[in-house]
Amino acid sequence: MKKVFLGIGLLVFTSLVVFADGNAQRIREILYRCEQETGVRITINNGEYDTRSVRKQAELMANMSISQLRSLYKDNAYTQDMARVTATGSDRVDEFERIINKARSGGYDGSSFFISKHLTGDAVDISPSTPAVETWLKNNGISVKKENNDGINCWHLQLR
Repeated sequence: MKKVFLGIGLLVFTSLVVFADGNAQRIREILYRCEQETGVRITINNGEYDTRSVRKQAELMANMSISQLRSLYKDNAYTQDMARVTATGSDRVDEFERIINKARSGGYDGSSFFISKHLTGDAVDISPSTPAVETWLKNNGISVKKENNDGINCWHLQLR
């Protein structure tokens, strides 16, 4: 019986990894085509095309103000916990990482939160670009969310 559960777990994990990698690859290909067809260089923030680690997500969120967190992630149990963190530096990041893992594993009222599509390779942030790039991306299966609020200056892209 343990082997069956182990096999199912391995299958689920493998399919999640393949799915995420497939989307990261598709986003990469679409951005490359966009650059070729518009002639505009696209700057990927943090140089990340692929899945973002929980640690990296925690670092980014730990550097946000409470206003930015609530604007991007809503006011929910995990953002409320983040707002209460008083630690600084790597201790702050450690706490945010713990909160993210708790949220992802259903530690808040049994509901699990995906936190960010960056954690699955389904999203990428780029520096703001031209209207032509925005139009091209939208016409080619990418949703563009301009996160230029509260001091964040990027476009959040994900497959539709």
